[in-house]
Formats: sequence, structure tokens, C-alpha cells
Amino acid sequence: MERPSGPRERPNRMRAFGVVLAAAAAPITVPTPTAQPAPQPTLATVTAGATYGTQVIALENAARAHAHPGCVPLREDPAITKAATEHSQDMRSKNYLGHDSATKESPWDRMKAAGYTATAAENVAAGYATPQDVVSGWMDDAGHKANILNCSIKATGVGYVPADKPGTGPWWTQDFGYR
Repeated sequence: MERPSGPRERPNRMRAFGVVLAAAAAPITVPTPTAQPAPQPTLATVTAGATYGTQVIALENAARAHAHPGCVPLREDPAITKAATEHSQDMRSKNYLGHDSATKESPWDRMKAAGYTATAAENVAAGYATPQDVVSGWMDDAGHKANILNCSIKATGVGYVPADKPGTGPWWTQDFGYR
């Protein structure tokens, strides 16, 4: 089993802050919610009907909530998912593991080409059979773990491509974005 390739992170050079205000013509009564802790995903709830990508994201959101209470959960972005999936497909078809493609495209090039511009970081891996395995592998590596637990990162996409022959893959790419 191959260890995950080292993480790639681009410095967050631009941050955007916004406030949305809404006004109503008549007062609105909102019931006061009772404070209850958010349920933490378990293996059973994560795997029920979820794709490998959504399972990875759910497991990482549980890790983020545990490590940094108040950190917003990662949301799946279709453009980032497209870039990640295409990179995993490229790694499988050309039998390599790396952040830059065989044609030297960076993770940021690929995400921008897919339509996502607030690019942040990437994790890649090969040889892990399940979402639980790949998340454990990434969480055991300081750089990959830092990408996952970075609360400035808000969006993600996971590309999973199964092995096409014995002794290879499966191939995993997780790209991250700041908005």
C-alpha cells in the first residue's frame, strides 16, 4: 500500500467577509431552540447510501468537529469534485501518484479549469480500499491532516477511481477550496 503523497497547499492570499441583513415588514417570532449537541456520524450512518466521496467528507467533518468545535463542515462542490475525479482517472490511466499531472498541471490549474477559483490544497493517495482507510492514512500524516482540519477551507471534492488491475489503486484525490 502506498502512503499518501505529500500535501500541497497554496497560501490563502485572499479572504472575503460578508454580512447579509434581512428586514421584514412585520416582526417574526422564532422559537428558542433547545441546545442539543449535533449528532456525530458513525460508521453505520456514514456508509448508509453514501458514495465514497460523501463518506470521506462525512468522516472528515466528524474529525473537524472534534478537533475544532465551531469549525464549519466541509461542503461538497461539484466543480472541485470534477477536478479531483479527473485527476484520479489520470493517475490510474498513466499509473502515477502525484499532485502535478503527467502534463504538469497543478491542482490549482485543474480546479480553475473545472470552474472553481478559490483553490486551497490537495491530498492524493493510492492503495486504500475504503473511505475509512484513506481518511485514516491522511489523518496519520501531519500535512494531509492539516489540510483536512484547516477551518479556513470550506469546500471540497473527492475523486475515487477503483483499481483497474491487481496491485494498483484505488486512486484517491481530494481537492479543497476556500469558499
